[in-house]
Amino acid sequence: MKKSVWWKTTLKVFAIILAVIVAFVGSYVAYVAIQYDRIDDNFAIDINNNQSSLVAIGEEYSISTYNIGFGAYSQDFSFFMDSGEKLDGTKTYGKGSVAKNKQTVINNTTGSVNTIIDRTVDFALFQEVDVKSNRSHKYNQYKHIQDNFSNYSSSISMNFHSAYLLYPIFNPHGKSNSGIVTMSKYNISSATRRSLPVDNSFPTKFFDLDRCI
Repeated sequence: MKKSVWWKTTLKVFAIILAVIVAFVGSYVAYVAIQYDRIDDNFAIDINNNQSSLVAIGEEYSISTYNIGFGAYSQDFSFFMDSGEKLDGTKTYGKGSVAKNKQTVINNTTGSVNTIIDRTVDFALFQEVDVKSNRSHKYNQYKHIQDNFSNYSSSISMNFHSAYLLYPIFNPHGKSNSGIVTMSKYNISSATRRSLPVDNSFPTKFFDLDRCI
C-alpha cells in the first residue's frame, strides 16, 4: 500500500471513530437532558399498612434513624465520590460505585433492619433506601423493610431519581431510584413531601439528589 493511501485510510478510520464517539456522547447528553425531572414539592405520599393505635400526650417514645447506604456498605466498600485523609496526611479516595452483588445488598439490608428491630423503637427512619436502582442490583429495599416491620405504618418519599450515570466508566453507577422511609408503630394521619433547596448548576443538577423532608 502506498504511503499516501495508507494515510488516507488511517485518517478515514480515525474520522469514523471520532464521529461515533461524538454521536454517542451527544446521544447520551440528550438522553440525560430529556430524563431530567425534579420531583414535585408539597404533594401527598401514600401511607401503607397504616396502624390504628394513636400516640398519647405525656408518653415517652423512641425513634431511630439509619442511613443504610443502598445496601452496599460492607467493610470493604468505599464510595467513589467520597474522599478523606488519614492521620499521616495520606489522601484516600473511594472506589466503589455499585454494591458487590445482589446478595451483598440483601445481607447488608438484613443487618441494618435487624439492628433497628433489636432496639424495638416506636419510629424508625431510614435513608438511601433503593427501590429499583442499578447500584443495588434492582433489589427492593423498601419492601424488605416493610416485610420486617409488619406491624408498622410506612411511607417513602423519593429523593433521588437519576438518569443512567455512565461513571465510573468501567463500573457505572447506573440509574437510581431511592428515597427516605418512615416506619411508625402508630397511625399516620397524613404524609407530605416537602422539597429542600437543590443544586441546579450544570451538570450537577442531572445527577444530584432531589433533597426533601
